[in-house]
Amino acid sequence: MIFSIDGHKLTLVGVDSCEIEPVVVDSVFLSIGERVNVLVKADQPIGNYWVRFRAPDQKQTPRGYSILSYTNSSADPITSPKPCYIYDECYSVNCPFQTAPGWICISMHELNSTSYHEAEIDKIRGDNVTERFYALTSITGHTINGRSLVLPESNFYQNPYNETGVECIEEICNQDTCKCTNVQKLPSNSIIQMVITHTILRKHEHTWHMHGYRFAVLKVAHPIINNVTGLIHSRFKVDINCSNDLCYDAHWMREELSNITVDKPPLKDNLLIPVGGYAVIRFYTDNPGYWLAHCMAIVFDVDGESVKDTIPPNFPTCGDFLLDEINW
Repeated sequence: MIFSIDGHKLTLVGVDSCEIEPVVVDSVFLSIGERVNVLVKADQPIGNYWVRFRAPDQKQTPRGYSILSYTNSSADPITSPKPCYIYDECYSVNCPFQTAPGWICISMHELNSTSYHEAEIDKIRGDNVTERFYALTSITGHTINGRSLVLPESNFYQNPYNETGVECIEEICNQDTCKCTNVQKLPSNSIIQMVITHTILRKHEHTWHMHGYRFAVLKVAHPIINNVTGLIHSRFKVDINCSNDLCYDAHWMREELSNITVDKPPLKDNLLIPVGGYAVIRFYTDNPGYWLAHCMAIVFDVDGESVKDTIPPNFPTCGDFLLDEINW
């Protein structure tokens, strides 16, 4: 959705729970779960102005409206959104596309966090980085690396701390889509870099949301676009190679592409992944436990003895169970 206020500029000062250096724009693109903080200067003639939430495609519905009302104004708003022309371009943040006629788009990774977050960002600087690739696919249902999540039969945290559910069999899941309890092991107290790709060109963009952590956005890359037709010409640009649409074996075309400078990246817990594009995020695993990551569901298990030891012995547990018609 595009958020804008007729006749007013927006000064973006925060994304999700991260303070950023101010950026002045005409609108902000928001995907599911994303939040922004904006400042609005009330310097226009006294009146009522439409606040708009609309889809990028004007034919899509629904749309949302509210009214920015100046003191002593009573007339119904008759304002219009700013038109975007090549000679009078609109500035926006977090576009699902890299460029379009009449638009100047600022990618999420081009924003700078404030010095308030320096200590947190400093944890993810360094050369000892564990890198993982995750492909969001929608061939026969939503999957990550061809795996569709099946929830476990019992709580992951219950004694004896076993993982219960459907095993992900590599020989099957690496050849075709499969349904399993997808748990990814991550080392504790480590720098984790994730490269998240969106492989299916005919689908809409997806979001990546993580529980238990927020991550630094190091890069958001868009696919190559045909300037004549506006259609996607090539996914992932020329940066990432995959053997098939599942993209479970993704890797960099050139090793140096994985070396991304960590300056003052914004911190988020929810990120839009463009169709045919990819994003690079990084975080430090100092919060042990099982954590869900979705738009497409996946569970991350960060090793940590402190979590295991907090479960008392012989603690009552509940697992998966079925009721017959009589007991129901």
